[in-house]
Amino acid sequence: MRHGPTVALSIALAGLVTPAVCSAAAPLATRLDFQASGGCPDAASFVARLQARTPVRLSEAADAFRLQVWLAVTAGGAQGQLSAGPLEDAEVRDVAGRDCGEVADALALIAALIVERVKQRHPEPVAREPQSVPAEPSPSARRSRASRRGLALGFAVTAGRPFDSAPVAGGAVSLLVDSWLSWWLSVAYARNDLLTEPRSAELGFGAITFGIGPHGLRLGKPLRLTAGLAAQGGFVTAKGVGVDVALAVRRSYWSAGLLARLALDLAPSASVFVDAGGFVPLVERRFVTLAPQRLAGSTSTVAPQMGLGFALQL
Repeated sequence: MRHGPTVALSIALAGLVTPAVCSAAAPLATRLDFQASGGCPDAASFVARLQARTPVRLSEAADAFRLQVWLAVTAGGAQGQLSAGPLEDAEVRDVAGRDCGEVADALALIAALIVERVKQRHPEPVAREPQSVPAEPSPSARRSRASRRGLALGFAVTAGRPFDSAPVAGGAVSLLVDSWLSWWLSVAYARNDLLTEPRSAELGFGAITFGIGPHGLRLGKPLRLTAGLAAQGGFVTAKGVGVDVALAVRRSYWSAGLLARLALDLAPSASVFVDAGGFVPLVERRFVTLAPQRLAGSTSTVAPQMGLGFALQL
């Protein structure tokens, strides 16, 4: 198994080998599994690049020749991977370049060369369905278009310390959109009596968080990192435990900070994730008991928050 052709070398070879590649007349029945992040060519565009170099016939048959393509935008440009042949004996090629279109061209050329070699070994088509390229997108292409939107609904258990007196724990629901920009919206509620027994007051915390940042960074095939600036708006509450709380039992809460999510893909439509962030309250909130008069809780200088949950691709 060989790895790592560069885009520059692949494109330089294109002018020499493309006429020979296109000379084969019989299309090869090919099964394409395609994944690409936002900003990259889709499955139909990749098929057009491949067809320009060698005729292939898309097929879902089990014995069709398998091509698996993955494209992603990175911090320094773009990267891609091509896996050709059976899973147990696949040829794998990794390519990096300045942009996703350039990487897609290089992978299409490499795929065409491999297809031509396979056709020379097997003059007859691998699969014999009498069909042309389907007018409707294949299921893998439809899944690819859905993954480009990066729309995910998440559910998580959360913990944090919005008060300096005690941590809180609760739950959150979030919506993440990872496109050319990433943004997310979450709603959370937590209390201090879920982790420990409150001494003088039960403290509650509810917030709506909005965050926005650059397109998520893929750290290899299964891992994605999303991060950005975030703002929170909500409320804090206090209820005395055996005593009266002197100040208002419900007060507004506003903060701003940073938030990051590390997601691990378990399947094309499911992932688990860890959220971590730090927020600075914009207004201090204090709760004081009436008798005896003492501080029951106040907002933290920096409020760390964490969450662990799972997300479903929409």
